Amino acid sequence: MKKYLLIIAALALFTPNVKAQDWLESLKGAASTVADKLTGGKVTEYGMVGSWSYDRPAVKLESENTLTEVAASAATEKLQSALETGYSLVGFKPGSCDCTFTKEGKFTMTAGSHTLEGDYTFENETHALTMTFSSKLLSKLGKIEGVAYLDGTDLQILFPADKILAILQELGSKTASFSKSIASITTLLNAFDGLNLGFEFTRIK
Repeated sequence: MKKYLLIIAALALFTPNVKAQDWLESLKGAASTVADKLTGGKVTEYGMVGSWSYDRPAVKLESENTLTEVAASAATEKLQSALETGYSLVGFKPGSCDCTFTKEGKFTMTAGSHTLEGDYTFENETHALTMTFSSKLLSKLGKIEGVAYLDGTDLQILFPADKILAILQELGSKTASFSKSIASITTLLNAFDGLNLGFEFTRIK
């Protein structure tokens, strides 16, 4: 019975007379994960449309490495701290970074003084997210492929670590103290294999 209730709740999210935020609020944690699986990823596909406010860096280990669980946790904490510093230097900080996804496949992101925009595609079955930046500042990076996951009113977007570093380097190339920060992040990344980095957002509307 619970499974069918989740399906009904998830499908109700997609109807025009229901506010997405109301259903996303009810589909937190395990509930949103189950509903997303039951709908083939459509909870994330439809739920990510809207406006989001940056909350904190996202770090996810995608493959096994030689670190013990305790060591990995400690290293991840240090990496998140280093990312917060690096992100803030280029405008990715709470209150200064918002992102909007439209149902027509467009996105706009403000990060401090930077405005980034372009097109996106989302494959609901695999959660694969592809963002193509049209903004001159990042257009030379071409398509950046990652993944997106919804957890209630939170959205997590992750990319391979080298792609995040490329974005940061482009945005921070003229920022004082940035080279020291990026060097610290790069050093910490050497402790991991198969690491994805990105952003966690909370829904605005």
